[in-house]
Amino acid sequence: MSDNKDQVLACIDGSRSTEAVCDYSVWAAQALEAPLTFLHAISNPHAPSKTDLSGNMTLGGREKLLKEMVELEEKRGKLERERGRALLAVLIPPSCCATATSPR
Repeated sequence: MSDNKDQVLACIDGSRSTEAVCDYSVWAAQALEAPLTFLHAISNPHAPSKTDLSGNMTLGGREKLLKEMVELEEKRGKLERERGRALLAVLIPPSCCATATSPR
């Protein structure tokens, strides 16, 4: 295809359908002669919660809790990025397909 905007985007998350998504996206990219981009999808920890966890906390307690939450979120994000890189490295070897773009 001559238009650079046309591409195949494969969203993977490590679930049991991930391998099939990879296989079909490689097939589609080759059939369409389009570049292939893999996207590691992760869950959103900031999605609305059904439980009201707000309580009557002191100002110092809120600040401490917020600091702990930020630190945990940073660690979680780092682990998710490492998991995504590992997932892509296992599922998408560099020789897999000439049209695949490298993971970011």
